[in-house]
Amino acid sequence: MALKLFIDNDALIKLAHWRLLDGFLASLGATWAEVGVLSSIRFRARRCDAKLFLDPEIAKELAENLNSAAEVPEPDRDVFNRLQEVVGLDAGEVELIAACVATPGAYLVSGDKRAMEALAQPELADVALLLTGRIICLEQAL
Repeated sequence: MALKLFIDNDALIKLAHWRLLDGFLASLGATWAEVGVLSSIRFRARRCDAKLFLDPEIAKELAENLNSAAEVPEPDRDVFNRLQEVVGLDAGEVELIAACVATPGAYLVSGDKRAMEALAQPELADVALLLTGRIICLEQAL
């Protein structure tokens, strides 16, 4: 099944705490099998990381859902290398953005305004163009 969404950790955690994950995916016509997530969130949800999850049950529910989610595929290497130098993007955001560029028709879901501002730099105009209409800002979607 083709990937439709790449969801960053911040957005996953917020949606999980708000108990909106299933409804959010349904509103976008996606299933968990069509969602790419970072391996770090799988690990942190399984171990109920108290820094991220206010309630261990929320972490457990997310971990169960993540069992059906896809691994992030190989990113566009050129974009990946360029984004690694950008202030305001962490390693996970770099991976998700570059993977989204490499996956035609997929969307990036982010809850990180700082990362979106970093992506809007003039020297990344070509990357931003490739993602035009393909970024969903979590707060705007709600």
